[in-house]
Amino acid sequence: MTKRAEIPLPNFENLQPFTKAQKVNEQVLGEIGQKNGFTTRHNVENKTCVGRRRRSLKTARLTLAVEPEVRDSFWVLADKLNEDGGNFLSRLIEVYINSNKIENT
Repeated sequence: MTKRAEIPLPNFENLQPFTKAQKVNEQVLGEIGQKNGFTTRHNVENKTCVGRRRRSLKTARLTLAVEPEVRDSFWVLADKLNEDGGNFLSRLIEVYINSNKIENT
């Protein structure tokens, strides 16, 4: 059986806890923030949800290898129409079929 390595530790007898941080005057802090152009401490909540981030019960996944520009264009258009990715893809397919490019079988 191997012998454990000895680890020299410092003397902890005089160890003291850290002091608490000083409290900051919130009013003074707010004035400093306003002088420097900050209007609020929190970001304004966006009421509209980006379509692709909505929770869905759809479980099928479709993975496509596309160029970054194509991916970005897809999401920009989906966001403009306030659609999630699956619904936007369905709309694109419907428009393509209805434009008589291919025959329904």
